[in-house]
Amino acid sequence: MINFGDTIALNKKAQFYYNQGKFKEAIAWCYEVIKGQPDFVEVYEILGSFLQLNGDINAAVRAYIKATEILLDNGSVYSRLDRCLFDEYGSQIFQLVNDNPGQMSFQEYAYITNVIGGKVPGNFLIFGVGKDSLLWLGVNRGGKTVFLEDDKDWLNQVKVGCENYIEAYLVEYGTRVYLWKSLLEEYSQGNDCLWMVLPEKVLFTKWDFILVDAPAGYSEEKPGRMKSIYMAAKLAMESGNTDIFIHDCDREVEDIYSDYFFDKGYLINQVHKLKHYSLKRY
Repeated sequence: MINFGDTIALNKKAQFYYNQGKFKEAIAWCYEVIKGQPDFVEVYEILGSFLQLNGDINAAVRAYIKATEILLDNGSVYSRLDRCLFDEYGSQIFQLVNDNPGQMSFQEYAYITNVIGGKVPGNFLIFGVGKDSLLWLGVNRGGKTVFLEDDKDWLNQVKVGCENYIEAYLVEYGTRVYLWKSLLEEYSQGNDCLWMVLPEKVLFTKWDFILVDAPAGYSEEKPGRMKSIYMAAKLAMESGNTDIFIHDCDREVEDIYSDYFFDKGYLINQVHKLKHYSLKRY
């Protein structure tokens, strides 16, 4: 087995070939790196991008799946991905990531798909509609999938052509990111300032899965996810057996609020910017 320093050198050479537009040579060098360091996650991610550019989508998906498994090599039940799921959804996920840079990574989509796909059908609540809404409807085939969205124009745009099978409700948050500290302090003093009005069918459904990927929180004037994280926690505790996914936990609000409202003992995994909590009622 070659040493780690040699692996880095080989990886740089693969990058060099890539920069020269020599994709086949770059791919070959990636495989050389893998021979020496079969658990070097970065090379699988790089290999996936090279394979995609070379038009081999199926091989690219396999490379990204392997990268995800290495990230999850922690002994948890979700450390291995169901290949059958990615025969069905891998290309769709790949296209989503390719068309929407800056949103979820392949590994994040793959992880959620793997967890939910192994338990469906179920009740799936999603804060936010998006170009990935059809993916979630497919993954939870036969189950109940509900979306909550605060942007009316965006909701109408996403629903075009699928009004008959997407169940989505318009909600209001009434918050701004810059208020996150004062809201948390107010809540800690006994004021339930984070409660939000939701349809009764949302409040009284037992949710198996909840994904928080909205509202927008990338600037101080955006609503932020203070209320959506809080409501996800409330609904999960009422449901009793729920997998909760919080995205964009590289940001301060998502990171702090998720840890505040979900005990760290419930944290199952973190994949890139995605946290996975699991609440169980025994």
